Parts: sequence; C-alpha cells; structure tokens
Amino acid sequence: MGFFAEGDTLAWEEAAKHAELIRKIGLEQFLNMYELSKSRNNDSFTWGDEIEYIIVHHDPQSQTTSLALQASETALPELMKDEHDNKVPKSLWRPEYGDFMIESTPGTPYSEKTSDLLRVQESMEYRRTIAQQALKDGDRVLSVTNYPMLGVGKYVTPFQDDWTPRSSEFSQSLFVQDSVTHPHPRFKTLTANIRERRGKTVDINIPVFKDQNTKAVQYGPEYLQDPSSNPQVLEPPPGALPDHIYLDAMVFGMGCCCVQCTFQTCNIDEARLLYDQLTNVAPIMLALTASAPIFRGYLADHDVRWYVIAASCDDRCAEERGEKELTTKPYRIPKSRYESVSLYISKEIPEGFNDLPDIPLNPRAYELLTSKGIDPLLASHYAYLFTRDPLVIYKDRINLGSDGVDHFENIQSTNWNTVRFKPPHPGSPIGWRVEFRSMEVQFTDFENAAYVVFMALLIRAITAFGITFFVPMSKAEENMQRAKLRNAVHSQKFYFRNSYNADSDHTYSEMSVDEIMNGKEGGFRGLIPLVRLYLETRNEDKFASAAFDRYLTFISKRASGEYITPAAWIRNFVISHPDYKQDSIVTHKINHDLLDAIYQISNGQRDAPELLPSLAERNAPGKSSL
Repeated sequence: MGFFAEGDTLAWEEAAKHAELIRKIGLEQFLNMYELSKSRNNDSFTWGDEIEYIIVHHDPQSQTTSLALQASETALPELMKDEHDNKVPKSLWRPEYGDFMIESTPGTPYSEKTSDLLRVQESMEYRRTIAQQALKDGDRVLSVTNYPMLGVGKYVTPFQDDWTPRSSEFSQSLFVQDSVTHPHPRFKTLTANIRERRGKTVDINIPVFKDQNTKAVQYGPEYLQDPSSNPQVLEPPPGALPDHIYLDAMVFGMGCCCVQCTFQTCNIDEARLLYDQLTNVAPIMLALTASAPIFRGYLADHDVRWYVIAASCDDRCAEERGEKELTTKPYRIPKSRYESVSLYISKEIPEGFNDLPDIPLNPRAYELLTSKGIDPLLASHYAYLFTRDPLVIYKDRINLGSDGVDHFENIQSTNWNTVRFKPPHPGSPIGWRVEFRSMEVQFTDFENAAYVVFMALLIRAITAFGITFFVPMSKAEENMQRAKLRNAVHSQKFYFRNSYNADSDHTYSEMSVDEIMNGKEGGFRGLIPLVRLYLETRNEDKFASAAFDRYLTFISKRASGEYITPAAWIRNFVISHPDYKQDSIVTHKINHDLLDAIYQISNGQRDAPELLPSLAERNAPGKSSL
C-alpha cells in the first residue's frame, strides 16, 4: 500500500498549503538518491512477491459469509509478533487499506537460484497456513480479488446497525462505513483527502452484465428483502451512469487484492529497460489472471479490478478532468493517479513510441531535473509523477532534508501504475528495482506461485537474450482498456511486438493472449517458449524441470482456454446456482456458497478441473527448506 509513517495527518485544506514544498523537497531527495546510486552496478538479481488476502466470517448456520474486520486487532498483531520480537521471520506482514485485508511477503528475498524458485509455492502455502491460524474461530483467509457483496446489506461483521448513508466521516459513502478501513491514519486520510481534493465523492461505474431478466441497477436495499430501511437512496446518485454498477468509495477499489512482484536489477539502465518491457506485458497478465466479475452484488460486464481502483483513487478536480475550464490548475491530467504507465523511460525506446497525447509535465520539476544532469526521458517520468499533489502529510514531518526519502515516497508511492520504477534509498543495500503490479490474485498458492515464478523467469530471459517488446505507448494503453473486458483473454486481441529481436524493425500486430503466450506458427514465438528456451540454458535437473514445466503448462493452458480464468469460473458458478434468477443479482446465499467453494479449492478439498490441474497434479514434487 506504499509508504507508511506514524503521526497526526493533515486534512486536505491544511495539507494543500504544503503541497509545493513537499514536491520541492521530494525532488531534492530523488536527486540525492540518484547521485548516490547512478553508478551502482552488479547488484544481484533478487526479488519477492506480495500477496494480499481478505478475511471473511463463515457462518454455516445462517448460510452467510461476511467480511471480518480482524486485521488490525487480531490477525496482524499475531502475524507480526516475530518481527516485533526481533526474530528472523519466515514471512513479513503488513496492513492494507481494508481492515479485512492483510498483505504478506516472504521473510527474505528470493534469488535466481533454482532452490529459491522452487520454494516460492511452499512460502505461499506457509503464509496461508499461519494467516489462517491467526484468525478467530469461524474466520477464513481467502486469496480472492474482491469481496462480491461489499456495500450490500449486512456485509461485514460486526455491522454498525446505527450507520446511515453519508454519515461516514471520511468516505461519505452511500454504501459503506468508515469502519471497514484500516485504522492507520494514512488510509482514512487518503480517503478523505482524495474526496476533498476532487470536490466530491469518487464516481466508479462498471457496466452491468446484461442477463435475460436484468433490470435497472438499484441503489437501495429492496433486493435485500428490506425495502423500507433506506428509501432515500433508491434514486440513482448524480454520478451513476445507466446500466452501470455505481460505487462511491475508495474501499471498493483499494479493498481489492492482487499479487505483485518486485525485482532488483543489475543497475539503473537494466531497471529502466525492464520497466518498459513489463509495461507491455502488464495488460496481457491482467487479462490472463482476471478474477473480479462481481461488484456490490451485481455481475459486471468487466472481469478485473484495475479500473475500479483507478476510479476509486481519482483525486482530479473538475478542471483537471476537463469538465471545467482551467482557471486555478496549471494543466489537465488525463488519468487517475492509479493507472497504466504513460511514458517509456529507457534509452532504447524506438523513435516516436512515447506517443500518448497531452501528458502533462511539471515544468519546475523537469527544469530542475534536467539542470542536474538527468536525461529528458527519466526527467519526464518524474515530472509527470510530480504533477500530483501529496495526499497524506504528517504535521510533524514537513520540513525535512534532502537526505531522507519521506517526501519523495509521498509522491512516488501514491502514483500507482501497472509498473513502478524504484530507486535505491540512501544507505540501503537494496538497489534499483521494478515492481510489476497488474496481476490479480488467484484462489490457490499453486496459481499464484506459477505466475510469479513465470514473471521471474521471463525477466531473466529478457535480460539474458536482450529481448524487447516495445509497441507505441498508445497501443499499450489500448491493450489495458481491452484487458478489463469480459473474457478478454479470449474475446480480445492485443498489440504485441512481432519479434523478440531488439534490432528488428519494431513491427507489431494484434494477437490473442494465446498467441502472445504460446506463439503462433510463422509468427511471434511466444513468451512461454521464450522462458523454456531460457530454462534450457540453465541445465536444470529433472526435479526442477518438472516443477517449472508444471507451472508453464498450467499458464499455457489458461492462455489457450483449456483452463478458464477465475473470473469466468466465478461467473459460471453464479449463473448455474439454483438461487440465481438470470437478473445479474448475486444474493448473500450465492455469495456464501461461492466463497465456501473457493475456500475448499484453495485448501485442496475441492477439484475444479475447468480452472486448474488436480491437487495431485499441481502438488510440488518436493519440499525445500524455508
């Protein structure tokens, strides 16, 4: 969730007064980091994953499953005990936006050694096990992208019976209480300051899936068997679009879970090149891992979380959104601060490929950075990030020096893009890194391990073979728009480079995910064959080869359609449920049965042959030593 600090935070009216100072010091802090680390070289390839989970309360007696607000009081204190006791933990745990969410990483980074790649799945299995052990009886930990019934009826345990719409101090939501947000001051301040800066609550609109009995989307609780509880919210809110599921709070986006990977590179140039290549891989992996087809109790016509989060973090005011003439703001900003990458940054970029129109740059930032020797590409990257205001300012941490990182990270960590470029902090043993952020979390540790190991191997192949995947940034942006659509993994085609060769003519064409991942005859050779080619250079033993083959074969079959995505599996489960009325509505009973089935799949108690291999097939061939 980004940079954390402790202390009292400023409300937006006061925080806005310090925005320019925070930007100025933040840029000075970046320049200090850059000068200290620009010549840093030969750092080893190390990496790690982050997995986010939700906590639910399973009540078999009432046949309901609700969100359990247990992260801050129960789960995290127990899971972080070893770390607080200065012991060397096998896993690290951090809070996330929702008080029903927890985030885990391995206790120590992985390397490119085979033994490390083979311990990824075991680490994930261990983390799931200890997370479950830290919960109260009846609570369950699930790796699902979003909770389908957020904002519907008594969706959370404990529920505030005296809560009324718009009574939430920070979100001012029609649907959710502030209590669902983690109590750390960063989170509620983010919520309030995004709303205050924007000038109104966020407006999130997701096209509803149209079934044969689908009616107009409702904003009151009549479909929850309680038509008299909130009659004042039955009319569509001003920001709601027809035939769309309307959401109005940050938690609908930031309450979603994902799996992310961060990779340390050899030096800054390698990091910049990998940043660009992963920008083009991001929409493909988003479509391939799609797992979010339900929001606020409705089936959506989209399959992923990405643009729900983008809208939930959109702090742009009406001028910046282009809804009013520019009078008080210096430029229009075409995207939310949680969005796709907008600019390539490596020096290998083909001419003209940074072709998105109207990308604003902070002129003071660009002038300062270029005057200090930063090349125009990298200067543009940070000048774009620094068009944003700092959202969370701590009142006792304003006048800081250039030798710190707080103000830089204040801007950097609230620009949530599909890929993040991360410079080394002063005095840190950690080098230049790239963070890959587009993948949706999967039901099982096998699936999550398969995807993160694949990404680690793909990065090593890109580096070893000098591979580039450049397409014009406008085409990468179109790919992201296509990736959100229902069944995009099979219904859509994506712009992708025709050749691995970095010295080719930079041609590209539209391909299916199957063709991009598995290759096509007489055309692009495919990312999975590329990884297999790289593995041949490693001379792995039979044990390791079998494990990697298991992961690659699974991903290959997901891409080809032999295995469906979690989003398709969830949609099929709902549509085939006996309580479903072909009206796009997901009831609490359907939700209960759905999450129970996912829990059983995640623990190997239920097979889902249309989704992934059997438990026997996907079991690791052996155990490493954590």
